[in-house]
Amino acid sequence: MVKQSATFIIAGLQRLLAIMVIAITTYCVANYPYASIWLSLILIAYALCLLIAPSIWLLAIPTILPLLNLAPWSGRFFLEEFDFFIWVTLASSLWQGDFIASHRPRFSFTPSLLIGLFLTTHSIAMLRGLFPLAAIDANAFSSYYSQYNGLRVGKSLFWAALLIPAMLRAFSTNQVRARHYLTLGISIGLIGTGIAVLWERGVFIDLVYGDTIYQKLRNLTDFSTDYRITALFSEMHTGGEAVDGYIALTWPFALAGLVTAVSKIEMGIEAMALSAGLYSALVTFSRGTYAAIGVSLVAFAVLYAVGKTRREVSSKQSWHVPIILLATVAICSILYVKGGYYSLIAAMAIFGCTILLGFINGLRHGVRILLMALVCLGGFALMMRGLLTSKWVDNGFVESLAISLPMSVGLLASGIFIGIQTRKFFSLREVGISLTFIITVIVLCVPALSGSYMKSRFTTTHDDFGSRINHWQHAMALMDSSWDTLFFGMGLGVFPRTYLWGKESEKSSMATLNEEGGNTSLRLSNSMDLAIGQRVHLEAEQVYRLSLDYKSNASIGTLDISICRRNIIVPWDSDCISTSQAIKPGKWQHFEWELNMGQIGDGVQIGRRPLALRFTHFYYQPQGDYNLPLNFIEIDNIQLMDRYGWNHVTNGQFEHGLDNWFPTSDHSHLPLHIKNLWVNIFFEQGLFGLFAFLALTLYALIIGIRIARRGDIFAMTLVSSAMGFFSVGLIGTLYDVPRVIFLFFLLLFTLLAQDPALMNQISKRKPVNISPDELPKMRNSFIQPPANLKQIMF
Repeated sequence: MVKQSATFIIAGLQRLLAIMVIAITTYCVANYPYASIWLSLILIAYALCLLIAPSIWLLAIPTILPLLNLAPWSGRFFLEEFDFFIWVTLASSLWQGDFIASHRPRFSFTPSLLIGLFLTTHSIAMLRGLFPLAAIDANAFSSYYSQYNGLRVGKSLFWAALLIPAMLRAFSTNQVRARHYLTLGISIGLIGTGIAVLWERGVFIDLVYGDTIYQKLRNLTDFSTDYRITALFSEMHTGGEAVDGYIALTWPFALAGLVTAVSKIEMGIEAMALSAGLYSALVTFSRGTYAAIGVSLVAFAVLYAVGKTRREVSSKQSWHVPIILLATVAICSILYVKGGYYSLIAAMAIFGCTILLGFINGLRHGVRILLMALVCLGGFALMMRGLLTSKWVDNGFVESLAISLPMSVGLLASGIFIGIQTRKFFSLREVGISLTFIITVIVLCVPALSGSYMKSRFTTTHDDFGSRINHWQHAMALMDSSWDTLFFGMGLGVFPRTYLWGKESEKSSMATLNEEGGNTSLRLSNSMDLAIGQRVHLEAEQVYRLSLDYKSNASIGTLDISICRRNIIVPWDSDCISTSQAIKPGKWQHFEWELNMGQIGDGVQIGRRPLALRFTHFYYQPQGDYNLPLNFIEIDNIQLMDRYGWNHVTNGQFEHGLDNWFPTSDHSHLPLHIKNLWVNIFFEQGLFGLFAFLALTLYALIIGIRIARRGDIFAMTLVSSAMGFFSVGLIGTLYDVPRVIFLFFLLLFTLLAQDPALMNQISKRKPVNISPDELPKMRNSFIQPPANLKQIMF
């Protein structure tokens, strides 16, 4: 009776806490500076969905994570709209009673100890970064140089840890459904990211306004540009590897989802997600991302090879398959360089069709030969067309014939051989999925890796890596020499301000607010790169008048003002208008600029990147951006008036801090990022934090590998995802990207939840309920791997 009363009281307290969380969320959303009404409606709908289906958050959160990012409009990157969705999810978990110890599943002793250990070192590092507490002023939650930056960096681990009870309940109630939700949510988010990447690269504009096939596919197939995508990750405004880490974490789920799909709709979704993930990875033009994709793919393949259930395919029978595929990739590379996409598509058509024709067993011998001859002839003709009409290489008829004829025959023979071999062991569906993956990889990778920009980046790998090593050494040299710093670190989020004041000859740039005499103004330091801006909506062919007041303490440099089409960083130069004002030191001065938006304004073309009004205190320093003398210009009373007297700038007097203003740094990124996950953890959390992180991740990987060896593809997916993430971490900080590091820890805790000892513990408390409709999914789910995955990997 006493126990029941205590449980009732605890449940009541949890529901009261849930109401408090909802109340805090409501207050924060009501004071959000952008789209607060729409955000409120979405959050209400999400909360109702959680009441009906509590585990739906496993689908919703991974979908929302890469797609809903309002920081470029709101100006807020300490407390984001994504945090509100986490709070609503946490409130739902409290309301459901997930934190009642007697009713909920929980981790066993070892994972609980390791999670608790890392949470301890993480918390100590957060407190070291926060104390001594600074005054809460206009800059407290709007600058990376604030002492409260540790809250921004540290929150993600706490959010993931607080969702552990909800995650364990979802997996203990119905493991199949929980796995399906998580995989589908990640895949939908990956599709959305791919769509954002296509928009960012101008693909949709080309499709609508391009006249010829070359114009319609210009940006889609342009792998020579030096523009590197950011998708919708506003964290990329100061560089970093947010999008790289996200892609490395998520793309294995699209591959696993494609393999285990039980319906054509699911197969279509996962195929789109896989294509979107691979294409997005390629147009990051990041060597670290390419390496991460390779590492996660190899990890997946090795785990499957160890845990495969079909023993019929011996190494003696399959050793030739990777050799043939590598030869096919080499042929496709030559054909693409010589003949472009026509020749590449012709090669893939011959190779893919002949594999299928060799595989299908019911065809008559004569029909099979006739169809293969037609495929080879058609592919040969298309290949010749590509070689003869290439815009980049002048191929004569004899040279084109000498290239296309043997390669067509070679691809035909290779396809027939692989088709006949796979007929012995695999189904048509398995071969179709394998071909889809292989052709997608080749069609995307060959052009990207053959582009001039990536060739130039590969040639500078040695020098760039040397620069990174020097930066890591410089970061560790900035650490205090005391024993407590060695063991507990400098504190979360302190690197930017430590670097700023670390050496007199190396100063980074900043945008802060200055309060003087009851007036607030923007203080912008001199820079070759840093700017602060606001997204605006301006009509095409209309005249506007920009006015502002400024004051400077130096006579060097200029105030550069521009309105550009840009996503996060690096605009299209042709989509900009700009002006410069030479700085005059002294008292406040007034400046006005009359401009005509021309074709850059809204209303001319749909689907373009947004307009951004930006201000830069520009000062050129030939020795580099890190050796600038630190001077400031103050800006206030910004107005952008149209012909009707309407002001298109919000918060131009900075009365609401930096709301609606968003800083960007197109090229100078080292002052804000250590650029290595492991060095960053050591810098912020010391040896104890590094040890705790290594212990937790190694234990989770060991658990995952042990489960994957039994043939569990979901565990294989989680392990390969983590391996890809760690690969990106070799050249990227990642720990300072809240949404991405949250997803990493959520997947890490999910991997721990696959521990058989944990699942046995749960099964004694509450049986897993599987409805009859879900039995087909059980047979084809992640629990048992399809036998075709080896062919997909190799």
